[in-house]
Amino acid sequence: MINKYSISKDEKIFRAFPDLILVDNKLICVFVEMENEDKVFNICITTSTDRGLTWTDRKIIKTKLDDNGRWDAPGINKMTNGDIIITSS
Repeated sequence: MINKYSISKDEKIFRAFPDLILVDNKLICVFVEMENEDKVFNICITTSTDRGLTWTDRKIIKTKLDDNGRWDAPGINKMTNGDIIITSS
């Protein structure tokens, strides 16, 4: 059975393309959000220490105005040296 939990919700903002990793018993989620009226794209991050039952308020880590481009499908990875990187195309 798959359990569904809401990570971030706001009816005025479109959010999509989540990616998750588990690091030291902490789930880290990155996703993209778009404010339709302003054509502003944000890459956001949020964390959970209870396996996804509750999440911190999302933090915007990068913003881009829609000048012939936008953030798509951010990814999050842990490198072998322990660094965590976030990428987006």
